[in-house]
Amino acid sequence: MVNFDSDWRALPVVFFAILICVVGELGSELFTIRVSMLIFIIGLIWFIYGFQVLKVLRFPLAFLFLMLPLPGFIYRNLTFPLQIFSSIWSVKILHGLGISAFREGNVIDIGYTQLQVVDACNGLRYILPLFTLGVLFAYFTQKLNWKRIVLVAATIPLAIFANVVRIAGTGLAGKYWGTQAAEGFFHSFSGWAVFMLCAAFFGLLSIIVKYLPGGGAGKGAVPMTISYREDRKDIPWPVIVVSMISILSSPFIVNYVGRVPPVHLKQSLSTFPLEFAGWRGKKSTMAAQIWEQVGGQDYVI
Repeated sequence: MVNFDSDWRALPVVFFAILICVVGELGSELFTIRVSMLIFIIGLIWFIYGFQVLKVLRFPLAFLFLMLPLPGFIYRNLTFPLQIFSSIWSVKILHGLGISAFREGNVIDIGYTQLQVVDACNGLRYILPLFTLGVLFAYFTQKLNWKRIVLVAATIPLAIFANVVRIAGTGLAGKYWGTQAAEGFFHSFSGWAVFMLCAAFFGLLSIIVKYLPGGGAGKGAVPMTISYREDRKDIPWPVIVVSMISILSSPFIVNYVGRVPPVHLKQSLSTFPLEFAGWRGKKSTMAAQIWEQVGGQDYVI
């Protein structure tokens, strides 16, 4: 039985969440802002209902962090290595099938046509959703933690392999049915089909892991019920007041403190010298179409 008991020790966590949200707003760092939202929710649950309830909800609350997109610097550092890795092994598969293919960077040349493994084909679109589904599936189907870890860890190589197979399949389609077949319906459908096949392999792997020695099949996660005591106390009104103030005031605090007023230039950038300490520049103009596409007008005061 889990008792509801408000805990004032969680109040610093709530204030800390508001603080890092302000910092993220000042730095225009979206990941920090998103993380602060989840920390704010965790702090409020701890503050209103107590640490015991927070322990019961630890998995669903931790699972919420998987909905956050990767930080930009991590995504950029993973993109190119995954592109090259997928390109290398896709070419090896094509060679194994007797198809002549040449790789230069992330471009695969199969003769009369070329396939470019762009950022969208780096495999992260397989890794992230399969990893998320793997965490959820492993938690509810496996009883032992080491089996859960094995299943979740298996999603990463499985997703990378699925992406390699898809790229090789695209090259195969381009070789025998032309570029239009590789870029048209097959390109879109293959992404869905390969992911479903990947999910099926993951389901088969989970069955194998489930019956490995060390606990038997098990019953998976056992839901814990939160019981109400008849003599339990209601949530104290100071806790309710502080919670409402925190919820209602946090957007205004973040907007007021995190707002940076625009800096007006004392002189136009056209007066910037074209010669400085040995450096020599030249004036150039940007086409109106490009200026409109990049949204340059949004940065002009």
